[in-house]
Amino acid sequence: MTYNDKESYIWTGVTMTGRRNSRNRRQEILRRKKLGACTGALAVLFVCLVIAISSTLNAEQAEAGENGKNQTNENLPVSGTVTPEEPAEKETPAEPVEQVGQGLTIVLDPGHGAKDPGCGIEAENVWEADLTLAIARKIEPLLTAAGYTVIYTRQEEEEYINIWDRAAFANEKKADLFVSIHLNSDGTEEGAVGDGIAEGIETWYYGKKDKVSVKLAEAVQEAVIASTQAKNLKTKEDTYIVIKDSAMPACLVECGFLTHKEERSRLITDEYQQKLAEGIVTGIKEFTKEYLTKDAGSDAASAQ
Repeated sequence: MTYNDKESYIWTGVTMTGRRNSRNRRQEILRRKKLGACTGALAVLFVCLVIAISSTLNAEQAEAGENGKNQTNENLPVSGTVTPEEPAEKETPAEPVEQVGQGLTIVLDPGHGAKDPGCGIEAENVWEADLTLAIARKIEPLLTAAGYTVIYTRQEEEEYINIWDRAAFANEKKADLFVSIHLNSDGTEEGAVGDGIAEGIETWYYGKKDKVSVKLAEAVQEAVIASTQAKNLKTKEDTYIVIKDSAMPACLVECGFLTHKEERSRLITDEYQQKLAEGIVTGIKEFTKEYLTKDAGSDAASAQ
């Protein structure tokens, strides 16, 4: 190869290399332009999508606000004035029970029991022993709430204690009061089948023992009549062992006649038994405040 040929080859190579480089630069520029165009298109598409979503949300919020406004307007009175809501009633707190019986013990004596069912109507399976216990069980929590200590002579339906042991039990416990619960019968053949004419409540005491038992009987009788609105047979005196032999003020409450059809229908219900219990307890509490509290000590002494 001559010098001229060599020179021509060199320049040719330089020329060809320059052409290839120039073509590559043009292709790179074209690729970048296409990439830029695609990126711009995507950006425009994203912006359009954001605008569309925003418009939809604004429309929904506007519709919801309009609906809420319409509903509010529907609830307004015709006159257009707003009726204020009535304030919620506040619960009245229960009044505390007066602790008049604090430090005092009462013996509750549900009459009869077990082999001694008392009076009753066999055809209806209604018996005095069952009902006296039911009434005593309603009396007990009311007395306990007022501070008394309550002791039963019997607590079970099948438990039997004779009348002498009941009085002796109260004396042994050194009770402050003795209250015996009973139900009545008119004792006639007509009454034996549950269609008698005698009705009402009476309370018994033994006055020769002390004068305070009379006051207890009167307080209980007055309160139980007020509570039940039953016929008032008043207070009476007798020598029933449980009130005669007990050493403390005592009374025996005849809560009604099982031989009287209408009165019996009341006596077997929880509602009427509760009224009896509330009346008896009210009478006991009134008697306590007047004769058994420290302030009433002189009255009790003078009544003995």
